[in-house]
Amino acid sequence: MPITRHSTPTTTMTGAVAKGSARAGSPRPVAHHWRLRQRAPLVLLVAVAGVLSLGACGDSTPDLNGQSYTSTEVRGHDLVAGSTVTLAFEDGRISANAGCNTMNGSATWDGGTLVVAEPLASTMMGCEDDLAAQDQWLSSFLTSSPALKVEGDTLTLGDASSGMTLTAKQ
Repeated sequence: MPITRHSTPTTTMTGAVAKGSARAGSPRPVAHHWRLRQRAPLVLLVAVAGVLSLGACGDSTPDLNGQSYTSTEVRGHDLVAGSTVTLAFEDGRISANAGCNTMNGSATWDGGTLVVAEPLASTMMGCEDDLAAQDQWLSSFLTSSPALKVEGDTLTLGDASSGMTLTAKQ
């Protein structure tokens, strides 16, 4: 079987690629391909840096596991005087207290949303009516899939009209 040789593109005096190449008649000189190969490592470096910076822009899945928070501000509901909301996250579960009963259930906190499965289990303490109503409000709020955002030691749930801001317990 005869050996076939492929022609190598060459540049003519006008800068066109010689006949026999895939780009015959192209105005680009052969040196153009060399320059592309020289830039490839730089292009790869820029692409990798871009992907890494996207990951650092904001983790939509904060690590709440093992964290406990106490309310510092509640919007859309007036807390009973002297009460606070406490939330604790552990192994895909949430524990919540608004002054009387402790509620708990499964929860996820992916993609900037807190998703708590209904119904929450609850202790059955005899509470004053206003604290019992507050427990009901908290259960309804948590199971409404509020927006979730963590910045440092601050956890924000909900929005500007209905939600709460909590600080990590030390």
